[in-house]
Amino acid sequence: FDLTLVRCQKPLFFQTRRPFLDVEEDGREVEGHSLRLHGVYELGSATELLLALKRIGSGADVCYFGDHPLSDVMAAKTLMGWSTVAVCEELDGPEARGKTAENRPHCPVWDSFFDVHHESS
Repeated sequence: FDLTLVRCQKPLFFQTRRPFLDVEEDGREVEGHSLRLHGVYELGSATELLLALKRIGSGADVCYFGDHPLSDVMAAKTLMGWSTVAVCEELDGPEARGKTAENRPHCPVWDSFFDVHHESS
């Protein structure tokens, strides 16, 4: 990839204009003054990304990988016209078999889009 962006905090990524933070190899975050090819960045905005790609002269298309169908995939496709890849959890296979609402780990902040809360009969 020409650039890797993480923790963009959508929907703010699509709605505001803010600088990117440069993620150093040791994990430290420092304010990035300009995006460089093959760098890893967080936060920022779609507007700043497009301006940086124009400055770099990359000419590359943006492919947005996201794990939420609406706030990631649909927003990137409809608002920006970018190619998108939806990252979804396993729906079948050894990891998914036997998972129920009762035995699956639950995160109160980020829950599964595919979570089905119903009583077993």
